[in-house]
Amino acid sequence: MIAALAKAGWLLDNPGYIQTAKKGQYFLQKALIDENGELKIRWRKGEAAHAGQLDDYAFYAFALLELYKSTFEIEYLQQAIYISELMISHFWDQERDGFFLYSKDSEQLVSRPKETYDGAIPSGNSVAAVVLECLSKLTGETKWQEISYRQFCFLTASIQEYPAGHSMALLAVSQAVYSSFELVCATAEKSIPEELITYLKKTPLPNLTLLVKTHENKEELKQVAHFTSDYPIPETGTMYYLCHNGACSAPFNDLSALFEQLHMEMGKKC
Repeated sequence: MIAALAKAGWLLDNPGYIQTAKKGQYFLQKALIDENGELKIRWRKGEAAHAGQLDDYAFYAFALLELYKSTFEIEYLQQAIYISELMISHFWDQERDGFFLYSKDSEQLVSRPKETYDGAIPSGNSVAAVVLECLSKLTGETKWQEISYRQFCFLTASIQEYPAGHSMALLAVSQAVYSSFELVCATAEKSIPEELITYLKKTPLPNLTLLVKTHENKEELKQVAHFTSDYPIPETGTMYYLCHNGACSAPFNDLSALFEQLHMEMGKKC
């Protein structure tokens, strides 16, 4: 629900949807995260109980990433990384890859299943694949790229057997196999330029990820996406750095020139 509201708010230019998504996330953060920073799955009369499982961590990380994409508020990206690291710690199969449904700290059952079927609700493994690939693009960090690749290798066998039953997994794979571009917006302003927001809403580019660097968030952004430290913030205005496969073009300070270059590059790669 949080992810849907965040995305709808962005695409439909409806701040009310985004505000509702933020309120939902705030409730989860305050009511369903315990003193150890771990997820619970039930809240009633002020009490949270029962440890979260794979689906809870994967879906929450997904929601946090959608909130970041809609607001560019760095705390949502930071929290998505934190939740994803916990997800790996609790559920990742170090020997055969993929995520178990139950945590290693849960009651030990006869077996620890790994669900991959995407029915009315996608599986935790498929949503985790989307999250890991998104983090690999946003952060540029090798650790996310490596585990994302291993997750795709794990899912491949199931996808080949029954593609129609793995729609979310296929969405994750498409994000990995199609050429993608990363845009770093380094601005002296306190927020992303309105002209860029307007353009992106009118011209959705699903294989483009966007990071916004300001004087206020530059140190926090450096911690989650170290490569952004190489791109200085101008004294005034905004500079745009368009990157592909770890290499960035010369910076742009003119949006029309950036858009022309972006479409030309995407046309070459598609």
